[in-house]
Amino acid sequence: MKKKNSNISRATVYNTLELLTQCSLLSKRNFGENKTRYESNFERSSHDHLICTDCGAIMEFSNPKVNKLIEEITSELGFQPTGYAFNIFGKCNKSAKCKNMKNGK
Repeated sequence: MKKKNSNISRATVYNTLELLTQCSLLSKRNFGENKTRYESNFERSSHDHLICTDCGAIMEFSNPKVNKLIEEITSELGFQPTGYAFNIFGKCNKSAKCKNMKNGK
């Protein structure tokens, strides 16, 4: 928006993101770096995240075992889930930064 000299204020952007979240069109995500990120819920199936603590890469994955585990746990405890967040933090093998760190460069 800055590059296009937009007159929209930062507050308007954040208020709009909050409204879209309240309408369930977006989901707020926090991947551990004290930044809020947003994901579209439009035509999205449930998914989880792998987050590299070195390079910051975020990889989405889906595994039916996770969904089954959530169903089992909530059923056992008599809990009606409305959502969940499952993030795995670690080190990836994909980015050059991570490969170099593993090779001692």
